[in-house]
Amino acid sequence: MAAMARRGVRLGWTGGVNRRSVAELAIAFMISLLRHIPLASRELRDGIWNNRKGRQLSDRTVGIVGCGHIWKDLASLLRAFECRVLVNDIIEFPEFYAAHQLEPVGLENLLRRADIVTLHVPLK
Repeated sequence: MAAMARRGVRLGWTGGVNRRSVAELAIAFMISLLRHIPLASRELRDGIWNNRKGRQLSDRTVGIVGCGHIWKDLASLLRAFECRVLVNDIIEFPEFYAAHQLEPVGLENLLRRADIVTLHVPLK
């Protein structure tokens, strides 16, 4: 940052540029964990075969915490899986919620009801 400042170079960020990539990755993680893929992979590498039963993402209740650029894309992708989507953020988006059958809820309610919780909030 100091070198950039000395040279007059500015650093920029464009919100939402990678939203589809992150939304797809979040879904990949959901499916991977529901199907026990990391555990099964580790066991297979160790020569252990367990016929693990997983669960489908379809018809699950997904809680999204943080309603920025990514959540809008993620919420629309989850519709293809017929998921119920609960959302929580400090800002309300009632038109978007209604248009996409999303249910805004408090954080405790979301954590109690969701089968899967995905966080899309800034680190700081």
